[in-house]
Amino acid sequence: MVNVTLFSQIIHHLDRNLFARAVKQYQTDKHSKGINSWTHLITMLFCHLAKAQSIREITNGLRSISGNLNHLGIQGKTPSRSSLSYINEHRDWMMFREYYFLLKEKLNREGYLRRKKFKRIDRKIYLLDSTIISVCISIFDWARYRQEKGAIKLHTLLDYDGCLPSYLFMTEGKHSDVKHARYMHLPARSVVVADRGYQDFKMLYRWKKESITFVIRLKKSIKHEMIKELYKQRWMIEIFFKELKQHLKIKSFIGMNENAMLIQIWTALIVLLLLRYLQTIAQYPWHLSNLIAFLRMNLFVKILLTEWLNNPFKPPEDLSIDQRQEKLF
Repeated sequence: MVNVTLFSQIIHHLDRNLFARAVKQYQTDKHSKGINSWTHLITMLFCHLAKAQSIREITNGLRSISGNLNHLGIQGKTPSRSSLSYINEHRDWMMFREYYFLLKEKLNREGYLRRKKFKRIDRKIYLLDSTIISVCISIFDWARYRQEKGAIKLHTLLDYDGCLPSYLFMTEGKHSDVKHARYMHLPARSVVVADRGYQDFKMLYRWKKESITFVIRLKKSIKHEMIKELYKQRWMIEIFFKELKQHLKIKSFIGMNENAMLIQIWTALIVLLLLRYLQTIAQYPWHLSNLIAFLRMNLFVKILLTEWLNNPFKPPEDLSIDQRQEKLF
């Protein structure tokens, strides 16, 4: 019988050595005051997987599993509401971003983030776009979008291998897509797929000089001839935005300042990275929506993760006294 919850087993797939490297780089445990960076990460991952609606739900949820904290790598007590609010506002969010990229690089190197189509193209393919997330203008007064509406915009460069971000930057909602793209550094010999909002001929000419191939939908007023169908894959970034908003805690924020928002965004991407990995190793053909919904219902169930991933509808073994007696005789 397994004595560890599904949540604990998922956490064990996180590379602690890579995390320690990110913590050391940004010195985020230098003034931790009892709540170290690892406990902070586990707390935020629980926020996303349980889709907790408030800091109170996060802290109370973790307190309810106090007997399993050692399995999560948490030493001591779980964060209080005031402690979680404080570290979200003050711990450097770039540490979580660094860990996301270190973990993504490892999984990519081990072959878990593979390209499903266009395998003959020997260049990196990126999908470029942005998405709007509405926020309350009275609380996030820096994120102005319209006269009586606030919003942030996530400028995203999605790696087609694994469909996970290779670049993500948050700005206020009214920030122009193409103006931000002008300052982006793109790898040489890469292929960039974008919609007509990124049609800027000066920028496209610079990309051409940097050996960057681009596939962009042109405006109707421009005469052009379509010769390939790679542009259809741009829809993958729309699917990514939909998954990010619907299945993770990203449409509302538990912290009020920019640092807390960025921590919530990058920890959501770490969760998404874990879910992509679980989809890859599972024998059952999971859709992401089904996987995360079933995980929420079974987060603290003590069952072997690999067996659950491969056969989620298998009934549990009947361990009644009568059955055990039958096995004995």
